[in-house]
Amino acid sequence: MGELRNELRRVRQDLAVHQAEINRLTLDWIENRIDRAEHDRRVAAPATHLEHLRTERRHLHETPTDDLPEDDLEALTTDLFARRQEATDHRTRLRTSGSREDRQQTLAEEVDWCTTRLEDLSKHGTFEDPLILWADCRHCHHRITCLDDDHAVWLHCTVTGLPLPSPGGRGCRAASYDRDGDWNETLPRNKYASPKRGTMTHAVPKFINR
Repeated sequence: MGELRNELRRVRQDLAVHQAEINRLTLDWIENRIDRAEHDRRVAAPATHLEHLRTERRHLHETPTDDLPEDDLEALTTDLFARRQEATDHRTRLRTSGSREDRQQTLAEEVDWCTTRLEDLSKHGTFEDPLILWADCRHCHHRITCLDDDHAVWLHCTVTGLPLPSPGGRGCRAASYDRDGDWNETLPRNKYASPKRGTMTHAVPKFINR
């Protein structure tokens, strides 16, 4: 019990150690205690370890979740929220510094992957609620919801499954900003929450605090 949780904790701790070492070396370079060549030489090892740990972290998140105990599922959810925030913060810093667009795009894809994974995890351990209808959006593939009647408006959801407020929750592109903190430029402005055939369910994720 809790093996995955412990592995995630270990990886997070090791990530923090190597990132702190890289930050220290960068500060030494900025303050002229070492030159650029020395900085690059010393930073190579922790940077390699950091990339390995990030790969290991993602591999842990791709572990099949069907038979995981509840504490491991909660650990995965908590770490995904942390990963998404890290990627969002990093992307903001890169934008401020005018960094390369391909690196910003990689981080945007990481944010989107975490969001989708959180939605998948939220489907575990459900209970029935006859008032709420859930589905996957046919346009952006994120979770959408509406009241269970014939004339209700479909709304996109946050990563925890709560409906985004209308009108922001209706449009796929607008929802990407409210959910992920940034616009998904690949989504047209005229696409609205609409259920994909075969995805509708009354199951409500247990992670929602209703």
